[in-house]
Amino acid sequence: PTEIAIVFRHDSFVPETADFYIQYQMEQVAAGQTDDLVGGFKGFSADNAQYRKKLANAMQVWEWSPRQLKYLSSTLPGNITKKLHYVPLWSSVGTDDFYASCDEILERPSCQDEANVDVLFFGALTAARKQLCDSVSAEMKRLELEQGLSFTSKCISGVFGATLECNICKAKVLYSDHSRKGAVLEAHRINPLLAIGKAVVSAKSSDDVLDSSYSGAVEFTTSENIPKAVSCLLSDEAARFKLEWNGYALAQKMKLAAQAHVCQALNSLASAARENALPSAKEALQNYVPYLYERRLTNNTNTTMPTPVPVPVPVPVPVPVPVPV
Repeated sequence: PTEIAIVFRHDSFVPETADFYIQYQMEQVAAGQTDDLVGGFKGFSADNAQYRKKLANAMQVWEWSPRQLKYLSSTLPGNITKKLHYVPLWSSVGTDDFYASCDEILERPSCQDEANVDVLFFGALTAARKQLCDSVSAEMKRLELEQGLSFTSKCISGVFGATLECNICKAKVLYSDHSRKGAVLEAHRINPLLAIGKAVVSAKSSDDVLDSSYSGAVEFTTSENIPKAVSCLLSDEAARFKLEWNGYALAQKMKLAAQAHVCQALNSLASAARENALPSAKEALQNYVPYLYERRLTNNTNTTMPTPVPVPVPVPVPVPVPVPV
C-alpha cells in the first residue's frame, strides 16, 4: 500500500516508510523575520531555499490562515501554488476520551504539588514577550494594592507534557502575543485552550479574516493593552465565564466546519490518484536532511513546541464533501 504522511513544522522529518507527504504549513511565512528566538522558524526569507524545496516536494500544502494563503499564492511558483489548499486548524482536545479533562489533570499528585497560577503565558520568550510578562506582573500588583484582589501570574518556556497541562488547567486567564511583527493569529496555540473552556486574551493579528472568525471567543486587544484586558477578566467573573463558554462553543463549531475542507483536499488527492497523476517514485530530500541535522545541532536548546509526530495516512478514497452548517 501507498503511505502518505502529514507533517507539520518546517523542520519535521518525513518518515522513511512514507511514499509521499502532505505539508501542513504551520509557520509565520507572511510575517517579518526574527532573530529573537533560540530555535524554530526565523522567517520565510531566512529559511527560504530549504523550506521552498520541502513545499515543492509535498503532494499538497495545507494552510490555515487566509492571509498566508493569499501570500503564498502570490509569491510561490505555480508548481507549488497548484498544491495549496485552505484547511483551517481545529482541536479535538477535551472532546474525546483519549484526552484527560482538566478535572482529571488537577487531581494528579504531581499537579497538586504545582503552585497555583491565575494568569499564564507559555511559549518562546522573546524580548518583547519578557517585557509583556513583566507588565502583566505589575498589573497584578496594582490590582492587589488598589482593589485588594490577589492574583498570580507566570510565564513559562520550554515546558511541555503533564507540567504544561497542569499550569494551563490551573490558570483562569491565558494570554498570547506574537513572536514577530506582521504575524497571524497563533490558532494552533489558542484552539486547544478554547476546546477545554479557557478564557484567552490575544493581541490582534495581521489576518483580519482569521481574527474575525474568533470574535467573541477570544478577547482581542493591542499588545500594550493585554495586562489591562487580563485584569478586567479577573475582576469580572461574569465576563470571564461568558468568554469561556463562547470559546468552547466555537471550538466545537470549528471542528465540524474544518471537516469539509479536509474532505475537499483529500478528494483532490484521490482524483489525482485515479488519473495516475501521482509521482511514480518518492520525492527525494537529500539536500534537506543535512540542513536539518545542522539546524538541530545549532538549535539544540530549542524552546518551541516539539515537532509533532508525523501521521501516516492511506491514499484517500473519494467521499462526498459534507455541506458546512
